[in-house]
Amino acid sequence: MSSSERGAERAIRGLLAAEVGRHEAVISDPRVSPDVRASPDAIRKGGGDPGRTLLDLSQTLSTHHGAKVVLLIDEYDASVLNAWEHGYTDDAVAFSGACCLRDSRTIPSCTRAC
Repeated sequence: MSSSERGAERAIRGLLAAEVGRHEAVISDPRVSPDVRASPDAIRKGGGDPGRTLLDLSQTLSTHHGAKVVLLIDEYDASVLNAWEHGYTDDAVAFSGACCLRDSRTIPSCTRAC
């Protein structure tokens, strides 16, 4: 993994950890299963899978609020172009695809806005 890839992964993990912290009350609700709480807890501690955390967080928020989650990804094209320039396009598209390119049948708790 290149230093650019590590930097991008750190940034994604930092953003997810911030969102997990912002929604702590919802995530720690006793009605949320321990299995679902595991990925946000792991991200908060510096481990875990960012894609799994995003999925678990969106499903938890969707269930809590009774509405689908809308993920807004600013400058999606810039991050993919940067990945292409530094040789990790496949990884960037795979991760971003979980957010934007898949349809709502794949992640039923999200609605597609892109």
